Formats: sequence, structure tokens, C-alpha cells
Amino acid sequence: APAPPPARLVFLDATWSQAKRMRQRLPALRGLPILSLPIDEVPAARLRTSPGQGRVSTIEAIAAALRLVEGDAPAAELERLFAIMIERARASGRR
Repeated sequence: APAPPPARLVFLDATWSQAKRMRQRLPALRGLPILSLPIDEVPAARLRTSPGQGRVSTIEAIAAALRLVEGDAPAAELERLFAIMIERARASGRR
């Protein structure tokens, strides 16, 4: 039987290098397992470029985790709101 989902998830809202340093420096984070989420496809509309294959923003990671534990509808709503945020940021002149 598949393992039950974790009771809690901790997401570090930082750049990839900042998150790595946080994990190394903060004892409370060192003991936590690192999970790899299935990322089917990364949306083309983004504010920043990904530092590597399978690396996504915090909100995209949360949506992927939500999809696993709550299903498509809540994840799709979060992704829709993220797309609106990107659209508005670009319209305001941000990259």
C-alpha cells in the first residue's frame, strides 16, 4: 500500500541558493526530509527563469503538493491565481 501523505509540509519561500543555506544553517530544518514533487510541466509564463530542470517557484511547488493531497481543483485555482499575478506584474512593467 502507498505511504500516507505527510501530516505537514514545510515550504521555504526563497531562491534555491537561499533555501539551501537556510537548510544548512537552521537546525530545525536539517532533520526534515526533502521531498521531490512530480512536476508535469512548467508554465511558460514566468517572472524568473528556472535554475534547472524540475525547479519551480514556491507557489508552483505548493500547487503540485496540493494536487497530490487535495486533487486538481484546488491546485488549478492556485495556478490560475499565479497566472493572474504574472500577467499583472508584466502589465505593470515588471519582467
